[in-house]
Amino acid sequence: MRSVKLGLFNTFVKYAPNRVFFSILIGVISGILYALLIPMIMAWLSDYDSSLVTSESSVEMLLGYQVKNPTFALWFLATVVLILVFKSISEIVLVRIASDLSHKLRESFYTRIISAPLESLENLGFSKIIAAINLDIPRIAVGAAMYPTIIISLVTLMGILFFLLYLNVGIFKIVLMSVVVGIIFFQIPMMLAKSFFTRARELQDEIQVATKSLVMGIQELKLNQEKQKEFLKQCLKLPEQEFVVNEKKANTVVTFFNNFGDLLSFLVIAVICFVYANYISISNAELSAVVMALLYIVGPIVVLLDSIPRLAMSTVSFRKVNQLKQLIDDERFNLDVVPFTEWQGIEFKKVFYTYRTSDEENGFVVGPISFSAMKGQITFIIGGNGSGKSTLSKLITMLYLPDAGDIYFGETRLTANNFNSFRQMVTAVFTNFYLFDELKLQKSLNDIEIVNSYLKELHLDKKVTVVDGKFSTTSLSDGQRKRLALLVTFLEDKPVYLFDEWAADQDPTFKKVFYNNILPSLKSKNKVVLVISHDEVYFDVADQIIVMDNGKIKSINKAA
Repeated sequence: MRSVKLGLFNTFVKYAPNRVFFSILIGVISGILYALLIPMIMAWLSDYDSSLVTSESSVEMLLGYQVKNPTFALWFLATVVLILVFKSISEIVLVRIASDLSHKLRESFYTRIISAPLESLENLGFSKIIAAINLDIPRIAVGAAMYPTIIISLVTLMGILFFLLYLNVGIFKIVLMSVVVGIIFFQIPMMLAKSFFTRARELQDEIQVATKSLVMGIQELKLNQEKQKEFLKQCLKLPEQEFVVNEKKANTVVTFFNNFGDLLSFLVIAVICFVYANYISISNAELSAVVMALLYIVGPIVVLLDSIPRLAMSTVSFRKVNQLKQLIDDERFNLDVVPFTEWQGIEFKKVFYTYRTSDEENGFVVGPISFSAMKGQITFIIGGNGSGKSTLSKLITMLYLPDAGDIYFGETRLTANNFNSFRQMVTAVFTNFYLFDELKLQKSLNDIEIVNSYLKELHLDKKVTVVDGKFSTTSLSDGQRKRLALLVTFLEDKPVYLFDEWAADQDPTFKKVFYNNILPSLKSKNKVVLVISHDEVYFDVADQIIVMDNGKIKSINKAA
């Protein structure tokens, strides 16, 4: 636990060392000045003489009011103003750093995700990644933002303790022992609370996954009432109940011992006033000063005790984010786009790909795969469910990288130096596609006319318009959304097109348009066209048909 806390603080310090040092320095000064207020008041009270209240030599007019000892009053006011300024500057600087750090953490997470292999993200689970971005990173920022208040409270506490040491060594020892014992005693329930917070955070991942399943699988759940009841009970209600129980336990422990911390100074006051004062010689003035200091010490102690559970939650999130980062691999290949020499097609030579489970055990194997797809050629990929068609589509698009074998783009063998370059040559519509509402348009009149012509051709002009480079809506039927995705591929105008069961959600009219008009049009433009399909009635459109079975190519049939 300690190493994670240090890791959180080190991350904070390393991000902006100069600003953090400046903020801490200003905070320390603020804390010192804060602690000096009591000695200043006590010094003034010790010199106070009621007979001088009406003395003209000790009373002056200040801002229209009679003020006793105006010089001291101005010094006191100046100290308060400096505390306000320094404390505000310290907190504002660190809060801004915390905000910047949160932004940087999110950006680094985005970059890590975008540069991670697809299979790594699939194995990890998208719900966990989203939870880390939406829940953990904001909590880390909250924890980091607490450091200025903690530092100021610590310095204030130290200053008051030194003041008590100056007043009475015996009382200082009692107070110091009480603070140390209180903080140590507070750590025990906080360890228990942290275990509850950790379990609650783990349950949030489970709930995120179940919530996604609830939304995405609502149709299947509605068709099976027993499955629906079991899913709600096992996947949502029970984790929700356990989450609430753990959260309640953690908050109960934290609240109770926070309140105990609030009363700790009052218990010390009672011991000193009613017990300890009977055994030592102490003046009323000194005793009053001790009581005032102890009342004054409540604020810093409450802040410190209140910060412990928040820092505990932040460290849990910090650990979670770091664990996820370690589990997300990098693709480790050149991201620069390098040009290819003249090419005529794509060729696979004995390519293998093996699925690996989370425990690194080998699963389904696809391969050996050997085939070629040429420019101006339509290639159909067919086969039963689980035959390896979708895996082959991800190998073709380089979303999965082969474990063995060679892939050639023209005469160029694809390697880590040009994997990404080949990806940029491909556009695709997958079965689980995501439709972005934003288009990459120059917003020229010609571009807008092209988009409008495509919308009309796809019978979407009555439902969708393009406003400021964005679709006016993507809340359409599955078939209509796929048509919009098709439109995006037309605008990208890349050399290689891949369609994974694109026509599955289309009505007969648009199936005919897709197979008899769109695919031949792409062929005439000298594109490499690959289509995963079950529509046997349109197989005559293909120049070659690749038949997949159990992860291997069963046959390749060329057009007559």
